[in-house]
Amino acid sequence: MPFLEQRVHAVGVEPRDGEEIVWNTAFFQAAHGMLGHFDPSAIKCLSLAGSHTNCVLRILGQEILHDGDESICHDGKLNLELLRKKDEAFYRAATHGVNWKVLRKEAAMHLPHLLSMIQRTGNATMQRQEHELQLMRRLHRLWVTESTHTKHVDFLSIKKKVTTGKTVHFKALPNLYTFALKHAGGRTPFLMDETEAFVRRHSPSTRSLGAEFWEKISMEVKGTNQFSRARHALVKLAYAKEVAQAGDAKRMMHKDMLTEVRAADLIMYQWRQLVEGLSKGKDLLASPELITALNFADMHLIGFLLKLPVDVKQYSSKEALAHDAVVIMRGICGQHVDSPWEAHALQQKVAEDTSSPKVVAMRELNPDGTVKQPLTLLEDAGFKVGSWCRRKSDGQSGQIVVCQGGKVQLKQADGNLGKVVLDVFLGGDWAVFTPKPEPVLIPDVLQYAPSKHPDFQKQQMQATMMLDIFDLQAKHEANSMLARLHMHLKPQKKIVAIGKIPKMRLTLVPCSLQLKHGAKVPDDCFEVFPAVGDVHFWSAPMLVLPKAEGDAGFANLAFMIQSTHEEDLANMEVCYVRSQRMKEIQLPLLKNVREVAEGESLCIYKEKTEVPPMPLDQDSPKPNKRMRTKAPADP
Repeated sequence: MPFLEQRVHAVGVEPRDGEEIVWNTAFFQAAHGMLGHFDPSAIKCLSLAGSHTNCVLRILGQEILHDGDESICHDGKLNLELLRKKDEAFYRAATHGVNWKVLRKEAAMHLPHLLSMIQRTGNATMQRQEHELQLMRRLHRLWVTESTHTKHVDFLSIKKKVTTGKTVHFKALPNLYTFALKHAGGRTPFLMDETEAFVRRHSPSTRSLGAEFWEKISMEVKGTNQFSRARHALVKLAYAKEVAQAGDAKRMMHKDMLTEVRAADLIMYQWRQLVEGLSKGKDLLASPELITALNFADMHLIGFLLKLPVDVKQYSSKEALAHDAVVIMRGICGQHVDSPWEAHALQQKVAEDTSSPKVVAMRELNPDGTVKQPLTLLEDAGFKVGSWCRRKSDGQSGQIVVCQGGKVQLKQADGNLGKVVLDVFLGGDWAVFTPKPEPVLIPDVLQYAPSKHPDFQKQQMQATMMLDIFDLQAKHEANSMLARLHMHLKPQKKIVAIGKIPKMRLTLVPCSLQLKHGAKVPDDCFEVFPAVGDVHFWSAPMLVLPKAEGDAGFANLAFMIQSTHEEDLANMEVCYVRSQRMKEIQLPLLKNVREVAEGESLCIYKEKTEVPPMPLDQDSPKPNKRMRTKAPADP
């Protein structure tokens, strides 16, 4: 399809201050010539719509280095003459430009929302979806604007203003809003600025992470340190390398990973603090080269923790990676940067130089020129006392016992000793080999039978327990009393009776798809008896609600019963029945030990465990020691 100038709707605005020029200059410098170059003093307007078209025309007009379409490239550069032969209209636009509609800066100052509206309209007109980070920036900007007028900003009002047009990121909107408010960096979104600038240069503008990813990456975790910089590192990794998914974000928020992730987040902060402490450190931190290096270091560090396939050398620890990043920073800054991780530097294995001579021992000779110790000749040829040797001609073999008197003594496989003249032995007919190991025989084949393994009984009992629990579930699932119960999910999970349930008429089976075993039974689980040694068995709680219509769900009321510390309020109780398959197994059931009234919640008694409160740390100032002075001496 040829270039159509009438389809280009280029809209710009006059620069309002010098900061906009500085930002654009830094952006182009960070691209290292891939976007062409421009004279900041010659800028008359900044693009709102048609930015990508303008950038393409610039790099064509300047004939920058390019290794793409050969029909418009020559000697590794874009070529205008080749473009002219292929598309005359495109050539004219690249050499003479296109028509622009320019807004005066006064209009932009009085109507700040007009600029973003024009940008969104341009995206919709050209059928190009708005980037997720663009949407996040608009959400952040709208919140800041709204917060100047009201104390509590309503998300619905923000959502209404943001979704004036159709957006493909509608499902991700609430989580983008959460991420913008909690992890952008505050009213001055320095983390979001850094991430957006990096993603613009290292990721296609059409790449999207999806609603599920933003849901997981914006999750709250326990504690005051929410490791925002580490979250941004995973976002950059997902955009630039396409190796991070929603599951990786969820894994990063797991309680078992929090300590490591917070340590990595601290390392990312320390990198920047090390540079800031240098001479002209703030200027160095603003340099495009160092910003890019730090962003890549952030990505590789979080990729190392999550074991993602990042194209980087293998490290034994995150501290070793942190030190390598400092080494790179030294080269960029041109100054020495102290590394707190110097002790973790990787020890590079120096490859042996095959051209260097081996260590040669001096030989002691007899007056007649023969070697005093023939064993040295044997060792130089690669033979040692104790090694097995085989004759190439007939396969005769033996083990070297001793070398003396110009002969080598060999012990053969049958135990007999034989001798070979040393000169013949070193003639090249004998070679060292490793004999096959003797076969290991187990005469009693039932010694290690599966049924004799210590874990066999555990697995057998676990399988029997599962079958018995499934049978009980099938039996009691037909209980008519279940129709008199309702399940409440929010604001609190509970089971409420919608009709009267007589005493001992309701039976619930704690049936799950997982029967686990271990040394200690969790508090919210129902134990299956007996324990085998120190190993206990329990039915693990499980609640799976369908996310979409038609999906399967798994909701067992037994796992949603509330607990109470007041015995009089409890209406359910755990009792045990014997297994039909193995009499020693006792299976848990829940029965209503008293009548359950309409509107009453099901609850079970649980003894309260008294936990002594943690004493407050002593923070009061110590009383000053009273100074005593002696009375003046009597005259």
